[in-house]
Amino acid sequence: MQINIYKDKMPGACLFGASVLYSAKPIPREDVPQGWYCYDLRGTARHPDEPHALVELAEENHVGSILSYLPLKKGGSQFRLVKDMMSQAQSESESLSGNVKWGHRKNFRDGKVYNGRRKCSAGAGQSD
Repeated sequence: MQINIYKDKMPGACLFGASVLYSAKPIPREDVPQGWYCYDLRGTARHPDEPHALVELAEENHVGSILSYLPLKKGGSQFRLVKDMMSQAQSESESLSGNVKWGHRKNFRDGKVYNGRRKCSAGAGQSD
């Protein structure tokens, strides 16, 4: 079964410093928008369910598919190792999310309120 990249939800991730979309299901190559790059994550014979390498098309041990607006492999290379990259990206994302939440709480305690992109002081904009 394949994913419909235009209808099905694809979670975002960070791989090799680039923002990518991930799917556990294969992505049909004919659906990939022009100018985008599609890769498969391939496992090993010993660990078929764990991402090990980024390849053009995984014929066996398919773990997932990646959609990126940037190339993630060098031109002539057949694969790029990704072992532990997904778990590292997940922990970095959790850490960043925790830091952002902490910053919002601290600013709120300090009376700094953010309205969209504009930083406002508590009480600013209130009429007397």
